[in-house]
Amino acid sequence: MPWSATAFSSDISNSKSPTKAQIPIDIKTRCEQWGRFKSIPNILYTCGNEWALYRNGELAEKRVQCAGDVCTDGRKAVNEDTAKDLFSLFALFTSWTPIVPHKPKELASFLAPFCRLIRDEVVDALKDPKSPMHSFER
Repeated sequence: MPWSATAFSSDISNSKSPTKAQIPIDIKTRCEQWGRFKSIPNILYTCGNEWALYRNGELAEKRVQCAGDVCTDGRKAVNEDTAKDLFSLFALFTSWTPIVPHKPKELASFLAPFCRLIRDEVVDALKDPKSPMHSFER
């Protein structure tokens, strides 16, 4: 199953397939994804078994690793310590306060990484002949 980006809460979360959980989620090793996400100011990156919060391209908090595998262990993959660590990570992610642009140039700078991300996703979708994006070509 391919790894894919998913919108989430205050900014963006990248959700990777839990079946690929054995692959470390060091976002910087995934060059194409890192190129897309590095300028997003607040991103929660996960494969389901491991979670990481990045702010402006830097790891903001320690990664949280589930005690087991969510695909095979289900609820047992998250023990009490993991649940507490995840709660703290989610709280930190959702407590982020965006910079409110007050001038047009500031607004353009703030929105540019999001526009690049959307553009890249549309380009990828148009390369896929099975994508619903092709219905817009007509």
